[in-house]
Amino acid sequence: HGTESLGKFTASSAEIVDGVLRIYDRVMDRDLLARRIGIAALHVKGEEAAASEEGYQQLELFKDYGVSPERAAQDAKKEEKLKREKKMQQAILDLQKRYGKNAVLKGTDFEEGATTRERNNQIGGHKA
Repeated sequence: HGTESLGKFTASSAEIVDGVLRIYDRVMDRDLLARRIGIAALHVKGEEAAASEEGYQQLELFKDYGVSPERAAQDAKKEEKLKREKKMQQAILDLQKRYGKNAVLKGTDFEEGATTRERNNQIGGHKA
């Protein structure tokens, strides 16, 4: 069992996957096989509610909190990356809304035994 706090509310799939991988690397025994992995998302909020909520940070007594130019550049680069990812997610949702759920799929959805395409054609878990 393990938990991971992302530190802030996010809709970034990259940040969520990184958090899951940190838990996996910390908890899993490399010599054993995993039969099942369960993931739960807690404190889920809508984007508007998460944006309006002010965050807090625990301060340290002996740390310099001045923003260095390097740090500012890193933060700007990270924000740009998050905006780009959000635009990509919105484009994928628009394509799926217009052309159907099977319009945009991952490469693994075409491997033998993959069920995503079949599940997308079902209604309530039943054949349409």
